[in-house]
Amino acid sequence: MKSLAPLLLGASALLLSATVLPGEIKIVIDHNPNGEAAAGFKFKHVPTPAKNDAAAKAKFSIVDGERDGNGAELDALHDGELPTEEDQPGANFFFNAGTEGGRLQVDLRRAIQIMQVNTYSWHPNTRGPQVYALYAADGAAANFKAEPKKGLDPEKNGWKLVAKVDTRPKDGDPGGQYGVSISDSQGAIGNYRYLLFDISRTEDTDDFGNTFYSEIDVIDRDAGPQINALTAAEAAAGWKLLFNGRDFTGWHNFKRADVRPGWQVKDGALVCIDPRNAGDIVTTDKFQWFELQLDYNIAHAGNSGIMYRVTDEGSAVWATGPEFQLEDNQAAADPVRCGWLYALYQPADDPNTGKPLDATKPVGQWNHVRLLISPDKCEHDINGVKYFEYVLGSEDFNNRVAKSKFARMPRFAKSDTGYIALQGDHGQVSFRNIKILPIAPKQ
Repeated sequence: MKSLAPLLLGASALLLSATVLPGEIKIVIDHNPNGEAAAGFKFKHVPTPAKNDAAAKAKFSIVDGERDGNGAELDALHDGELPTEEDQPGANFFFNAGTEGGRLQVDLRRAIQIMQVNTYSWHPNTRGPQVYALYAADGAAANFKAEPKKGLDPEKNGWKLVAKVDTRPKDGDPGGQYGVSISDSQGAIGNYRYLLFDISRTEDTDDFGNTFYSEIDVIDRDAGPQINALTAAEAAAGWKLLFNGRDFTGWHNFKRADVRPGWQVKDGALVCIDPRNAGDIVTTDKFQWFELQLDYNIAHAGNSGIMYRVTDEGSAVWATGPEFQLEDNQAAADPVRCGWLYALYQPADDPNTGKPLDATKPVGQWNHVRLLISPDKCEHDINGVKYFEYVLGSEDFNNRVAKSKFARMPRFAKSDTGYIALQGDHGQVSFRNIKILPIAPKQ
């Protein structure tokens, strides 16, 4: 087997450095302890659970052991739905009380280049940690046994040992959320159809040592980027998802605690379907300096926007937060075009058209936005094309504000921190892959 390099073991979600050799299996473990664990399973280094990964359409089966009747069926491991509370048996799969665990087989229905295998669990006590051995097979070996029961060595029956995982902390409270990400330094664990999880209980001092498993994800290297998910590299760099693709966690309407019905989560996107009953939504968290990236898809003649450093002191989000304009450049009525900083900055003319630079794709296609707000400069990019840059609070910026309609708004662009806002009252628009990288302020 390939050599193993566990990159993290223990509580408090700290990534330990390790030298990773070519062709070496990497095991990254994150732990959100009790009191910090929350719905959404956001970790510092392990990717957030995916919804449309290769495991979503796989067949899960019990090879050995018994499902605990108080828990969920096997579908809970790959349906994209997550528990919302720390002790929620009906949302987790676990083996029967008093048993030593068991074995699960995952049939991906065809061989794929597996980039990652990610497992997630949540319980306030000893049923939170994960202990298992992961095996893989393509099913082609002459001695292959698809369902090796306890007592049979999988490696002698056509399986290959990929990794051994044990997230039990050496000391301290074992409860909380655990995320494990298994990958390979060369980019793919291997070309496999079958996975076998040989799962052990975490303790035997009582009958309740079998882990509450919440989700198992398998990432296909060749399937392209996952929607509403961070890569392991992004998670390690500090990126955070602002939208989980499932619900409105982390969002609410401006100056309201809830989200109006004009906004819906549909097919993994945050969608303004009825601008008459949507309004602008804002993040729960506030941000100072950051890099924001997202995808948007706007309807015919649609008009929307991304505001930043929004506060509750204004009558509307645009009364305090500068706006990255979004619109259908071909049919929208507003002369301020997509990607411009509303009423303040616009890109130079494109020499090929004689009109301001326009890198947007046609209506119905997804566009990618990058918005950098840093102490040194701010940048607006669409689909990888840089439009312009500016410096918040600079003489040039302040002079432009003074000559604009925002001069009548005393709190405009005055706050050092604030919400990210998405406009929802000017037309239908969809958002996905909303992620942010906070940038530390200068010392």
